[in-house]
Amino acid sequence: MIGVHVTGLDAAIHGTVAVSRKINRAIEFGTMNAAQDLRKEIIQGINKQAPGGKKFKPLSPMTLAIRKAQGFGGKKVLLRSGFMRGSINVKRGADRASAFVGIARTARTKKGEKLVNIAAVHEFGFKKPKVIKVTQKMRNFFMALYLGGFTKGPLKQSKRQIVLNVPARPFLRPAQEVWAKTAQKKFRQRMSRKMFGM
Repeated sequence: MIGVHVTGLDAAIHGTVAVSRKINRAIEFGTMNAAQDLRKEIIQGINKQAPGGKKFKPLSPMTLAIRKAQGFGGKKVLLRSGFMRGSINVKRGADRASAFVGIARTARTKKGEKLVNIAAVHEFGFKKPKVIKVTQKMRNFFMALYLGGFTKGPLKQSKRQIVLNVPARPFLRPAQEVWAKTAQKKFRQRMSRKMFGM
């Protein structure tokens, strides 16, 4: 075998690795800040009741009556207890160059219901109305609403089913559309600041 040994590149290799680490840290920094910006936009949209400047459809009179009977005041969408809003979080991706913003599949209500399913109903609404058979327990509940002064009347005895239709009240997609308009510019600025102190 004949050849030449390549030596003396340790400093160059070390410098390249150091630059690579700096770039990776800057990407992670920019990504996580961008994700926090999106979370903030979502939260502000819920608080203002107009994500992305698009007003929520108001709650139905029946929903408001049920809320009132359960001891919750107010007419704001997604803010009965604030639990849904408080469950919107940011999670760094395994690659550290991506992030998740939203409600995790593991999030649960105090009753153990999957919060992500409730959020999906708000985001997309019912694709078609749902027909529910009226039970005696439901009749009793609606009678209690009526007797408590929360509704104008009880369910009629002849009523055998109720039709539920929940309209879409998107809170993620409109916020993401607004966020996307400035996200890339802010990301580049943050990368520059992190890498070069600019």
